[in-house]
Amino acid sequence: MTPPIEVLIVEDDPRIAEINRRFTEKVEGFVVVGMAKTGEEAEDWLEVMEPHLLLLDIYLPDMRGTELVRRIRGEGRDTDIIMITAAGETEIVQEAIRGGVIDFIVKPIQMERFLQTLESYRQRRERLKTSGTMTQQEIDRLWSRGTAEFPAGTVEARFTVGHSGIFLAPGPSGSTLYVLKGRGATRNVAV
Repeated sequence: MTPPIEVLIVEDDPRIAEINRRFTEKVEGFVVVGMAKTGEEAEDWLEVMEPHLLLLDIYLPDMRGTELVRRIRGEGRDTDIIMITAAGETEIVQEAIRGGVIDFIVKPIQMERFLQTLESYRQRRERLKTSGTMTQQEIDRLWSRGTAEFPAGTVEARFTVGHSGIFLAPGPSGSTLYVLKGRGATRNVAV
């Protein structure tokens, strides 16, 4: 049996922290090992244990969550981070991405989106546990969190930026261009 994914929740609102805990524990294979109300408390937890995943708010009483991300990365910790916050400002999202945050959920939290995120995270961890090498297609699926479905015959030539990309699939009446934006593909144009 696979050991559980250990999660630390960093959230100053006790009601939201409890919701996050309950949602997290609904997903098989996850266990909440701690809850912190401040960045300093989170740092104390991180010194004692090495959780696999941090669920992190932006607005903490003593620092912004993005500051905590920088500190964690500066210490060389390999804890993965998902931001869960009311902040949706572009500069905050950019800062989170630059810090290696793997997902960003905007409050109010929708349970389906939350559960999807954790499930995708677990699948991604499982894929990365395998040794050896990965094909370009496997890497592309990893970056898209495995949620994009493309028709058979999708051309391997692709252009990607972050979690977005363009994929060309040949078809009987020409080719169809698909645009991947974060979590899924949308048919864009027939070419």
